[in-house]
Amino acid sequence: MAKQQDNSEISVILEEYKELRQELREYLSRRQQSKNFVYLISLGVIGLDSSKISFDYFVFWISAVLICFIWYDEIGRIRAIYRVATYIQLFIEARLRDLHWETLGAKHSINHSAWKFRLISNAEYPLLILTHTILGATRFWSISWITSINSIIIALCIISIITSKSIFLSRFGRKKELENWALILEKNLVPNISCQCKVSTGSAETMD
Repeated sequence: MAKQQDNSEISVILEEYKELRQELREYLSRRQQSKNFVYLISLGVIGLDSSKISFDYFVFWISAVLICFIWYDEIGRIRAIYRVATYIQLFIEARLRDLHWETLGAKHSINHSAWKFRLISNAEYPLLILTHTILGATRFWSISWITSINSIIIALCIISIITSKSIFLSRFGRKKELENWALILEKNLVPNISCQCKVSTGSAETMD
């Protein structure tokens, strides 16, 4: 009877594991969709510019703002990936010893330079934001060169802020999510698993 109960529990855990893995795949798929949408925006703006519309500077600036929002949403998606990954590590792999990907992957040496790869993989966002802003500024220059310069300065500030958030998330996102799970479990008075979260958080600190 106990063995049947154990098998039933394992089946439930494995089903949850499959669903969470599917959720991670969906997050990664949306990431590529976001990039494709950014490319489509850029091509559309270039097409409008070739038609010589009178307010082309406004189109460039609006598209730059839209790309900023998409890039910022990408950071939120990566945070969600960390949240799901740490849940798998703490509540699934800790109970099914044959699953190790998240637990061992968190300790891999490549995590030390993950923020560099994040910058490279997301390089099109800041480049396109700056390009769209500069193109809009050059077309607005004859109307107000001060506004044109200010638009470029604002774009550089926004790029710096989002880049900083992206680097911070890449370096400390996983450790932060481990700490968040520990706090959640403490508030829900689950001492055994909470203790396990603290131990895992400690190991994550050494990783960074």
